[in-house]
Amino acid sequence: MRTNFVTIILIVCYHLCYTQQNTYLPIKKNGKWGIIDTNASLIIPPILNSFPKICGSQIFLSDKEGKWGILNNENQELISFEYKYIDLINDSLAIVIKNKGCGVYNFITNEFVIDLIKDDIFIVTGNLVKLVERNK
Repeated sequence: MRTNFVTIILIVCYHLCYTQQNTYLPIKKNGKWGIIDTNASLIIPPILNSFPKICGSQIFLSDKEGKWGILNNENQELISFEYKYIDLINDSLAIVIKNKGCGVYNFITNEFVIDLIKDDIFIVTGNLVKLVERNK
């Protein structure tokens, strides 16, 4: 019961602080997360394992069944849920990690800008992606 109360408090605080900028809110049902709009219309059903990161006005980053992906506000996958981790660089690019490779994916054009590379890692500062060779 306490967990449900804490979840409700967090969602209310999130709503009060965040909805001035966004028209979407996370919801939790049966241990899974989803997204509703401010009219309580279901945007993404509760299928996500973790609290969804709302990026911009139409992008939702989360994991489903242990794999990361990106959905839009029509519940369409912009990046399929097959990656170990994803982090957004900007409104169209994301760093993706799959197995032991890292790459940069453009989810607007649906193509890799930098293919998955097994020997390099990425350091992101703002919109800058820097390739750093790993010590062998």
